Amino acid sequence: MNSFSYEYKFSYQLKHASYSVQSLPSCAFPETTLDSGELVLLGTNKNKNTSTKSKLLLASIPSEDGIAKLREKPQKGKTGFYTCESLSDMIRKRRSVSSKWQIYNMKFMPQNPLQVACRNEQSEILFYDLTKASDDTNLIEKNIWTLKGLGSCGYGLSWNASLPGMLVAAGHDNTICIWSVLHSIVNSDTIHPLSTFRIRRGAINDVCWHPFYDFLGRSNEWRWRVCTAIKYHK
Repeated sequence: MNSFSYEYKFSYQLKHASYSVQSLPSCAFPETTLDSGELVLLGTNKNKNTSTKSKLLLASIPSEDGIAKLREKPQKGKTGFYTCESLSDMIRKRRSVSSKWQIYNMKFMPQNPLQVACRNEQSEILFYDLTKASDDTNLIEKNIWTLKGLGSCGYGLSWNASLPGMLVAAGHDNTICIWSVLHSIVNSDTIHPLSTFRIRRGAINDVCWHPFYDFLGRSNEWRWRVCTAIKYHK
């Protein structure tokens, strides 16, 4: 096994468990007063024994320049002088959306990282539009859509890198669904699949679009059999 080295920056303790995290590219926010930093997308899940809701959280963490400035001029944080905790004080919450379901396998849309799809413990796919701030709860709740079509839970979820809003997901009921999200959100808070495919047997563990061909994808089943170059649609 080849070894590798890394540099530990800082840690930040979450209040609830998280099963999914993604580092986002630079995004254009309407708020011009927010400082720049690296963006992290987290799905924090509620405890089943409490009334706390799960949350989709978008936060900015200190950039390399910000960390360097702290090292040059130590600042006093909540627990004392410059420590990992004082770095965590610099974390800024950009967006926060509550969810009654657990959040798994988040994926941001390549063409717009502030539009995110994720899975839950049920058979639905949830689509979030985080382009607007979360100050108005009603406004945020209107920016959540439920994608129907799968009959069971699953793991696979993939955005098309060339076609904006084209999402594919698979379920353990041997079903693959494709949604055209951006063409459907104007009509209802429920989005039905553009196409549905079924394999002959076995649960589908994962699915993804081909990185170079718009209408091709791949999936793999529970018996280690990889299905390649599936022609999804035209």
